[in-house]
Amino acid sequence: MGAEGLCCVSWTDRKFKRVFGSDFLTSPSGFARLGDFLVIAELRARLTIVDTHDCLVCHLGDNEGVCGMAGWPNAKDERGEVIRTGRLETGQLNSPHGIAADGDGNIYVSEWLIGRRFTKLAKAYSIEQKG
Repeated sequence: MGAEGLCCVSWTDRKFKRVFGSDFLTSPSGFARLGDFLVIAELRARLTIVDTHDCLVCHLGDNEGVCGMAGWPNAKDERGEVIRTGRLETGQLNSPHGIAADGDGNIYVSEWLIGRRFTKLAKAYSIEQKG
């Protein structure tokens, strides 16, 4: 995984297998398996889901516009001091860092910011893989 948005895949013996994501990843920081899918936490305000062929399925909580705001992932007050952001919105992410998934299809996200934020994305429906 690199700053340029690439993920490197290797076997358990550390032999290189492949690279993916250069065309759709921006800042991968964590990974969780969700059935046949891989959920990737991206620091730049979203989750990315890929299939077993490393192809993009979708983005969740995409909110990359906040990344250019002063003090991101936090905020700055009138004196320029870094403070907890007031820009946290339901359904949008700010700076996902840690991620996990459970056997029921729920996704758990921790965000990297002052005061932390933990979000449970409850399974509402099934994603069907085509092809």
